[in-house]
Amino acid sequence: EIIDELSSSKRSHVFSAVRHSDKCVVKVGKAAVSQEAHLLQRFGGQHHIIQCTQVLKKPPMLSQTTMGDDARFDTMIVMPFAADCEIGSEAELRSFGLQLFEAAAYLHQCGILYADFKRANLRWNKNSLCVIDFDCSIECN
Repeated sequence: EIIDELSSSKRSHVFSAVRHSDKCVVKVGKAAVSQEAHLLQRFGGQHHIIQCTQVLKKPPMLSQTTMGDDARFDTMIVMPFAADCEIGSEAELRSFGLQLFEAAAYLHQCGILYADFKRANLRWNKNSLCVIDFDCSIECN
């Protein structure tokens, strides 16, 4: 069940939702989201990268009222809900910095150029940093 639209761009729409009584995030889009789904299936859930719980290719359409005129998309990614980062102490800041470094080093080691490090793409999930939003990422060999 879709609750609310969190963000929208030319590439994708992101919604908060409830799935099996758990709060989650649903991202829908076309080519960029398909590439993001591929990366999250391979690397998600490890080293502070958001876990991808489900990917649907050619999923059922959302209503026009939910997505406006752009109700067609190729890929849907379902991810656990992760809250905004709130840093309250120096110890939390150090932990945050270390986890961010671990995520960046892991992506680099895997040949992923993550091109969108910013506060809006860093979230907390179960007291751990999660990097989200991989639709601008590039896999380098």
